[in-house]
Amino acid sequence: MMAERTLLLSTMIILVALLIAGLFFWGRGIMKSRKSDLLIGSYDIAGVFIASFALFGSSLVFSVVGILLFVFSVETLIVSLFAKQDCPIQKKERIGLGIAALILGCAVSTVDRHHQFGNPISKDKVVAQYELPPKEIWTAAKDVIRINGVLATEDVMQATLEGTVNGGKVWLKVEADEPKYTRLTVQARTKDGMADLALAWEIDKQIAVRVATKNLTPGLKSLVPPTK
Repeated sequence: MMAERTLLLSTMIILVALLIAGLFFWGRGIMKSRKSDLLIGSYDIAGVFIASFALFGSSLVFSVVGILLFVFSVETLIVSLFAKQDCPIQKKERIGLGIAALILGCAVSTVDRHHQFGNPISKDKVVAQYELPPKEIWTAAKDVIRINGVLATEDVMQATLEGTVNGGKVWLKVEADEPKYTRLTVQARTKDGMADLALAWEIDKQIAVRVATKNLTPGLKSLVPPTK
């Protein structure tokens, strides 16, 4: 396990280094009108994208790629302001490419494998592990969403839930981690697409209380204060 984590960490460091190098060459190629830099930068960035798809799980890859696209779009739009007239990539093409990457990068991946527009950089997930069967966590998760808001979607095949709490959205995924454990992932976003980590922590806490006490008190009232 330690060896796998070390290998993964080393791989991520290499990918980050390649991304920085790729962004450097890409930006310099635009500013100084160098085709060779543009080619090196685009190849490096494309390689990082492909490696991300190959290395990370399906639930994580879209978040990683979203961040990469966001960073790439911001750099492209900024350096375009300082580009020379003879840049191989025309101004309209640079702006179009930057805006397209920004839109794609802001498509945040949710735990039910859907996407929502929002800030891809901010953390919006809480992961917890319970020494209980998935069925108990699943039942408690549904009850907590219903108590605090509205349960919109229940996907038994993917073991995911989607609900609305205080105008924002929450997504939960329940999966068997080991023979005796269950992994719970809680994701929360405001109606504006911003991460709501406080709400994710609160939902996870209520689920923990419910599975520990077999009930929420007093009288199944919501523990999440309503927004003003």
